[in-house]
Amino acid sequence: MKVKIALLCVAFASASLLSAQVNCPTASTKTSAPLVCQYPYSGSVLALIYYGGNLPANTATDQVYQQLYAAGSQTATPINASIATQLAQLPMPSAAAGTVTLRLPGSDVGSPFNNLGPILSDRPDTFPRRKFFLSFAYQHFNFTEIDGLQLNSFVLGAQVQNVNLAGNTGTFYGGLQSKVGLQMDQYIGLLTYGLTKSTDVTIAVPVNDVTMNVTSNNYQGYFYSPTTGIYTLLTSPGLTTQAPLITKGSASGVGDVTVNVKQQLFGQEGRYAGAVGAQVRVPTGDANNYLGSGAYGVNAYGLVEYRGAFKHHGIAPHVKIGYQWNGASQLLDIQHPPHENLPGGLNYAVGADFGLLRTVTLVADVVGNQYVNAPSLSAGLIMLPTSKQAGLAIPPTLPYSIPGNTTYTTFNFSGGVKWIVPKTREHILLYANVLVPANDVGLHSDLVPLVGIAFKR
Repeated sequence: MKVKIALLCVAFASASLLSAQVNCPTASTKTSAPLVCQYPYSGSVLALIYYGGNLPANTATDQVYQQLYAAGSQTATPINASIATQLAQLPMPSAAAGTVTLRLPGSDVGSPFNNLGPILSDRPDTFPRRKFFLSFAYQHFNFTEIDGLQLNSFVLGAQVQNVNLAGNTGTFYGGLQSKVGLQMDQYIGLLTYGLTKSTDVTIAVPVNDVTMNVTSNNYQGYFYSPTTGIYTLLTSPGLTTQAPLITKGSASGVGDVTVNVKQQLFGQEGRYAGAVGAQVRVPTGDANNYLGSGAYGVNAYGLVEYRGAFKHHGIAPHVKIGYQWNGASQLLDIQHPPHENLPGGLNYAVGADFGLLRTVTLVADVVGNQYVNAPSLSAGLIMLPTSKQAGLAIPPTLPYSIPGNTTYTTFNFSGGVKWIVPKTREHILLYANVLVPANDVGLHSDLVPLVGIAFKR
């Protein structure tokens, strides 16, 4: 255990090479590390293997150490970027508009429309002037994949050419496997207020609780000299497949606050309704601990709805389309500021709400987000030279994760229910929803459950 702690301190000490914006601890301070420091240390572990457990006195000027540490950091960048982009566009429950009325042909009096609206999407109707809606919700994320690569068997591999070992010049090949566990519990407070008859404003304040655990083992280190054609097996004290290195951390706090303004354009009492709006995100969450995205963001959107009926049940198909712009986030490169812009792109929700009863509405949506030129990872193999050394089994390949950039769109199914609590004069509303990720792109989660309670007046 003491060996593991010592190695972890050395790994965190190496993290001081990061940008000044990331406060990773040193071995002398022994303070808690921000979550962005949990994975890049893997490159330092490769360096420990290369140097036999004794790092050079000045890691900042040692080229081999720098290349190995960079391999860990480059692999961590898509992880950080995916977390940041996910936090920038997490699905949040929408405000429920006040009572919707329909002015039917031949009648001067509006009739109530028995439909309580969507959960993760929105409807064009705005909240009545000087009325408010207050909501509290909880949702849980258990992230399992990134770009189709399983986080519970994540690999890091690297090769450094033209290095010297015992007077021979050759190539170092190193690798390890990590089990990365990443979970987030999100508590959302949402307040909507009607400014005018057709305009409302919504403020959403999330509180996030994030936990990250990394267990690394299956260490491999080989030095190959093309001059002699001989491999040297490299090891480090305390680093064996039977003695995994474990790092873990957690953080809680306010996430990124968003302010949304919606303007209804038409259909206050008609079958068709439409609205436009804009949402501004402020990076109030601590990005170094995955509580926020680290970037300002603006989302402009439009939405339309048709209020129909099926056997006296209110049914409302709806479509929402928007575009997300994001500012620069340090999570895209924690070592080298200035930082790049967080990926953005189109986002959409298409679905329908079905008023099963006057007090119960069933909700279904397809929800998606596009990320343009986003950091990504793919699986690759490092080819090792063939060995004919007796008694030394050298693998022909070493798996590694290839960093790159790509454009992708997430695709999720969403289904839930809204229920007005009886004998509350329709002031209290309960709702529940499940988000089902349908494709393996970006940061992928298991089923995302959501429950909430709302009060409207």
